Amino acid sequence: MRKLIPAAPALNRVAGALLAVSGIHLLTYWLPALTSGHAASTGALARSSTQVSATLAAFFSAHTTLFAVALGVLAAVGLAVAVRRRFPTTPAPASDRRPA
Repeated sequence: MRKLIPAAPALNRVAGALLAVSGIHLLTYWLPALTSGHAASTGALARSSTQVSATLAAFFSAHTTLFAVALGVLAAVGLAVAVRRRFPTTPAPASDRRPA
């Protein structure tokens, strides 16, 4: 776990960037429909957002097995880390022990 601590600031920035991109995508997808009052808008922004959505949906559906395996590996690694933290193989040094 200690090896991941230096990467934490970068991971926070990556997560923030993904959240921002997701929000921008949702905004560009729904804004034309909300401003025009029509469910489907023909503006350039709506067309490009629809095209990006269709491309991503096709990519994810073509690689479903890969994503399922990656999710399984991620879950197994998370479980292994949780078990190892819960039941350490060596006792903690006296300075790290919590008082009973």
